[in-house]
Amino acid sequence: MSRGRPHALEQGVLWDFDLDPIVRNDHRTGMDVAKAIIKHVNNDVPVLVHSMNPGGSNEATTALSGAEFHVVQTPFRKLKRSAFLDWLDDCYD
Repeated sequence: MSRGRPHALEQGVLWDFDLDPIVRNDHRTGMDVAKAIIKHVNNDVPVLVHSMNPGGSNEATTALSGAEFHVVQTPFRKLKRSAFLDWLDDCYD
């Protein structure tokens, strides 16, 4: 998969900034994921960052927005069904 040539399954990216401890032990962070999204995913693919980590999700959202991705940032506990369904609609537009 390369940037500019979206994979057929890339309708949207829904992710949490915080990574599993196994991945963190490999010295990777949520910003590594954001950088990979920027590098490998077409920026017309909507992104929903649902992390409860305000600092990390702000940093990732800023990076993704700077790369011209349409990003919605909402902590998971505040993500309402209607907002999630609206985001899903964006994924299929």
